[in-house]
Amino acid sequence: CSAVGHAFVNQLARLYLDMLNVYKCLSENISNAVMLGGELVTKQPLVAGMRTIKKETLKLLSCWVSKCQDTGMIREHFLPPLLDAILVDYQRNVPQAREPEVLSTVTAIVDKLEGQATPDVPTIMEALFQCTLEMLNKDLEEFPEHRLLFFRMLQSFTTHCFPALLQIPAETFKLFMDAVVWAFKHTMRNVAEIGLHILCSLLQNFHFVKERHQLNSLRLIFLNSCSMCLQL
Repeated sequence: CSAVGHAFVNQLARLYLDMLNVYKCLSENISNAVMLGGELVTKQPLVAGMRTIKKETLKLLSCWVSKCQDTGMIREHFLPPLLDAILVDYQRNVPQAREPEVLSTVTAIVDKLEGQATPDVPTIMEALFQCTLEMLNKDLEEFPEHRLLFFRMLQSFTTHCFPALLQIPAETFKLFMDAVVWAFKHTMRNVAEIGLHILCSLLQNFHFVKERHQLNSLRLIFLNSCSMCLQL
């Protein structure tokens, strides 16, 4: 895929829906195994092998998205079945069975589509944001791969799809800002730098907010978050 580039779509088109069906089937098998054997079952060879297939599937799709030259095709034909396959699976799984590649795949798609992805961001946020944040805010060292990819995803949303953040509930946006502030505390320097970049992008985008009540609400949330920064 990386060598062929966009032309790989001819092969991918024949396999795409079957790949997603296999992904869903493996997800269901992993979920059933966790229900029967507990979270430790994710370390067993059979389950680990199924997770590897899911990871490699997402890596392949991310690679193709980065090479694709037709963003309209991604938006209309590629994205809807993909989100249907990965979002609910990620949200309902135990933390140990959530693939970090879901976050990197979403980031790759938003980086490629830019503003075209705005209508899909609220749905993605609803599925991925809070459940991932709950994984990360209990321990600053657990799930390091998820942690970095999570903040890269938020950075992509802020950079390319800021209007979508105005559509999410106020309490979710408050958590979004808290997460950005929390990134500043992190011992991982790259996470802290991403948090600063997100904050800078938010400040730049506030200039384009036209509705006064939205601007006042965002200003209040931002000032509360800044007060948290000063307490660090």
